[in-house]
Amino acid sequence: NLDSATRESLYKFINLSTKGLLIISHDRVLLDFMDNIIEFTSIGINQYGGNYSHYVEQKQLKHDALERKIDQAKRTMKKTEKDIQENYEKHDQRRSKGRKAFLSGSIDKQTANSKRGRSEKSDRRMLTQNQRLFNQAKEDIDEIKLQIEVKKEINIELEETRVHNNKEVVAVENLAFSYGL
Repeated sequence: NLDSATRESLYKFINLSTKGLLIISHDRVLLDFMDNIIEFTSIGINQYGGNYSHYVEQKQLKHDALERKIDQAKRTMKKTEKDIQENYEKHDQRRSKGRKAFLSGSIDKQTANSKRGRSEKSDRRMLTQNQRLFNQAKEDIDEIKLQIEVKKEINIELEETRVHNNKEVVAVENLAFSYGL
């Protein structure tokens, strides 16, 4: 940790420097002097052009965009599930209607079989297409989730420190201290 005068000297040096500098710091004011931020995460390395404030903004925008993609993929999955259900219901209605038409004698057996075959073929095609859309949306979600860093909290429990009898931790003798000018 630097005192304020040293910190200001460092900021001035960085501003005036024409050389490339590698700075590793948690000092956000210092990081705002940078023109490039490199972030190391559990999922990889990301580079952001600009200072720390720009990095925070860009990181949030990236995160928000990934969340929107996940929401869109989930909506696609729900819509596809709904479409699959509606197709089953329509198919059942058409089959029932065709069966009634055949039983009432309004269409012959050959025509009924032909219509049923075409209906089943188009329903299978529609189901296959919807299943493909559903699976693609599911894969999209899985792929997007891999791009979102999951931060895990680190908890470390240390034993309470103890000083054994007859041991000195710190001994100060003849201390002189002055403050100010």
